[in-house]
Amino acid sequence: MISFAQHWIIIQINRIKIKYDYFTIAVITICSIVFSQTFTACILCAVLHEAGHAVMLLHFGCDTLEIRLRLMCLDMIDNGRMKRSPAEHAVCILAGPLINFLCIPIFYALYKAVGSQFLLMCIRSSAALGFFNIMPLTSTDGGELLALLLEKFISPQKAQHTINIITLISIAAVVYYFVTYQQSKLF
Repeated sequence: MISFAQHWIIIQINRIKIKYDYFTIAVITICSIVFSQTFTACILCAVLHEAGHAVMLLHFGCDTLEIRLRLMCLDMIDNGRMKRSPAEHAVCILAGPLINFLCIPIFYALYKAVGSQFLLMCIRSSAALGFFNIMPLTSTDGGELLALLLEKFISPQKAQHTINIITLISIAAVVYYFVTYQQSKLF
């Protein structure tokens, strides 16, 4: 069922409600036209990634799942989080990157059979998305998993603070690498 409410397009599929804002739909449409295969491969891999999370959330007792897609932001509203054990929650967190890694050999087999450059872009996008999301950074699956582990030993606030520090150090290291690398190319 598709409906329209204020600034959202809402698609309801069984227990999953997917909400898109109009601006995001416009940007996705424009990027799909301009960057066609590359952008479409990235979107496909992101959808598969989030589907992995959604399937596990529903499997482990989430009654209804609301997914809100906005530009540069995807929120999953999970009403069953408190009902799950930490191990089940860890499986839900890891399901997204796992799907990305499982798709790589499938895309590769299809690429070998068909030879489509689109499938090669899907392999790259899936690998990049999977590896990026297992990094222990704020707002990634790796960061959420690290927070889950740290919360066994320290308070949730201190766990989040620790992850924020790791994120800042990682960003500083990446910036330092690129600045140093760019300077070495110039001289």
